[in-house]
Amino acid sequence: MKSVYIVNIPQYDADTVPLGPAILQKVAKEAGYKPYFSDLNLELDLKTKHNPKATTIWSSNLEGHLPYSVVKYLIKTIIDRTIDKIISTKSSFVGISFFSQKSMPYGLLFLKRLKTKRYFGKIVIGGPGVSRSLEKVQQLYEDGLTDYYVIGDGEVAFEKILKDELPYAGVNNTQSVAIGDMDSLAMPDFENFKLDLYPKMFDKLTLGIEGSRGCVRNCGFCDIKVLFLKYRYKSGQRLYDEVMFNVENNEVYTYWFTDSLVNGNQKEFRIMLRLLGDYNKSVHETKRIKWTGQYIVRPQKQYIEEDFQLLVDSGCFTLATGIESYSEKVRKDLGKNFSNADINWFFHKCQEHGISLFVMMIIGYPTEDEEAFQDTMNFFNEYEHLSDDNTISGIQLGHTMIMIPGTPTWMDRHELGIEYDAFNFISQPNSWKNANSDIRLRMQRRLIAQKHAVKLGWGIRSNQQQLDMFKRWSHDL
Repeated sequence: MKSVYIVNIPQYDADTVPLGPAILQKVAKEAGYKPYFSDLNLELDLKTKHNPKATTIWSSNLEGHLPYSVVKYLIKTIIDRTIDKIISTKSSFVGISFFSQKSMPYGLLFLKRLKTKRYFGKIVIGGPGVSRSLEKVQQLYEDGLTDYYVIGDGEVAFEKILKDELPYAGVNNTQSVAIGDMDSLAMPDFENFKLDLYPKMFDKLTLGIEGSRGCVRNCGFCDIKVLFLKYRYKSGQRLYDEVMFNVENNEVYTYWFTDSLVNGNQKEFRIMLRLLGDYNKSVHETKRIKWTGQYIVRPQKQYIEEDFQLLVDSGCFTLATGIESYSEKVRKDLGKNFSNADINWFFHKCQEHGISLFVMMIIGYPTEDEEAFQDTMNFFNEYEHLSDDNTISGIQLGHTMIMIPGTPTWMDRHELGIEYDAFNFISQPNSWKNANSDIRLRMQRRLIAQKHAVKLGWGIRSNQQQLDMFKRWSHDL
């Protein structure tokens, strides 16, 4: 039987089981191939957790390059061993998944080692990191490091490649493909995955689940619409069936929705919640579903009375929600049309129903002036009581505003007066400036906000990468 070897490339937080490779495994099986799988992102994460060089290894790619010491470590401990497995399985294809643009240096190293170690099969690359890095990917193709690259949704494209049914839109061209019927997608297949090694919630095996692609909003800072073209979703029944499939086949009861938002389609979302709620009421508490995901705050008038009880009954325990700024003007500028009164109502409804919240914010949107920044600072004072009772379990302040090509803000950069400073260690997406701020002021505000929030007892999520990045930036500034 022919075989295909699927590889997940670093670098991103290994906080959940990768869904893309699991779906591709199922596609490969249905195309008549035996799949193998290695998650190099997980392997690197596990190896660096208790390694003195962990900070260097895991944060080295922030500026898009890999130091020689990291290259040597990767080749010695992970890459060559994986390629030896690929060669030993005599796999006809290697499918390499790039989760983000930060995967590119790792992927380039892996592709070069494949050639050095004389792998003669066909190589396919895809994933969000490929779709976001067209020029680099086309260069990889021209240099003969990959036989196929896939832009946009990869399920049908991968099947066409394996079955030699080309040409197909999105394969070796820039015609990004968006699959319309999400219910038609294959169920993820987690065979070959070492599920027990991935992070757990409530000490239980946890799987990702995808309910939609794209977004119903068009936020100024976000490139999701560029990547996924249009908003598409699975039906509530299909999502429920997928959860039950994993309950029966993998005995998994805890889920992380990987969508940009779980409640983009309110009708189908409520159908899923009711089905999960009915299931949870019918089984022992040890078999009940629990889940978390990203959720958009809507104007109060868009809710119905039972929405919050449906969340509770379905097993929702935490919602991550991006309010981005507590300035209504800035929030309107970036495309989020709900008021501070809507936020207040939503937060207290969650408090009333015992639903935990994780809040995401951005410091330094181009229209954020000093007054708008102070509005966000006031947020920490106004909702300190919800932090104290753990309704708001944590908050993420991020890197400060990044100017990503293709986003609405980037498209409006001239109207916003965006210019760029040149630095040695600060990349251009971070180094923008206009009349309201530059990188110096944004970093200052970011650290002031964190200091103020921590003083009030808020839980702030700042990973080591962010702190290391700020240290490097300070050398330039």
